[in-house]
Amino acid sequence: MLQLCRYKYGRININSYYRTKSFNDTLDGASSNSAHLYGWAFDWSWPNMTTPERKEVTQWWKDLCYFNNVIGAIGYYPWGLHCEVGSDILYGAKEFQVRNYLAA
Repeated sequence: MLQLCRYKYGRININSYYRTKSFNDTLDGASSNSAHLYGWAFDWSWPNMTTPERKEVTQWWKDLCYFNNVIGAIGYYPWGLHCEVGSDILYGAKEFQVRNYLAA
C-alpha cells in the first residue's frame, strides 16, 4: 500500500515505518501498542499540507484500505500524516478512522 502511495504521489518522505519496541519506548507520546511495532504504520512528512491535499490523501488511503480489506486510519499532524492498517486488531476500530492532532 505504501508503494501505491509512491506511484500516485511520486517521491514521498517517510520519517518512520517499522520501530523496535526499545526505540518506540523512547518516543514521547508513542503508544505502547503502536502499529509501527508491527510494520503496519508509516509517518509521511508533509509539512504545510493544505486542507484540499489532506482531504485527497485521506480519501486515497481510505480507498486503499477498503480495496485491501483492512481497517485503517490516518492521523493529521503539523509535520504530516500517520497512515496505518490493522486499527481493528490493535485498537478495536470498527471502521476507518481520521484522527486530527493539528493545533486548533
